[in-house]
Amino acid sequence: MNNQSLATFFTKTSKIFETLNITENKDEILKNLVGSLLMNFGRIIASDDKIAPYLQDYSQANDVDPNKLFDFLDSKGVDYNSSFMQAEKESLDNFVKELIKDLPQDKVEELNKIISE
Repeated sequence: MNNQSLATFFTKTSKIFETLNITENKDEILKNLVGSLLMNFGRIIASDDKIAPYLQDYSQANDVDPNKLFDFLDSKGVDYNSSFMQAEKESLDNFVKELIKDLPQDKVEELNKIISE
């Protein structure tokens, strides 16, 4: 996953916090969102028929270094950015879904717009 993908996630998260006027427990909420993102991303790439074989090959190598997984995937030309974007959308959708029942329609539309950017 590249730095731009992560930057986009944090930008969207910041906009959501601003839209919802979240000031308390911001760090804790952000930690939970990042955790959700990483779990969703791991699940998505592990279940992707195009990516899973590369993950298996990498895990069976003698010199496995978890810090170099994405270098390995990049060297094989594996496109995992769409999986990251899907994980991002799932994580943010789930977060907002819990809150929208108490929000006016214009806020809901604004949040949906931020997520789909």
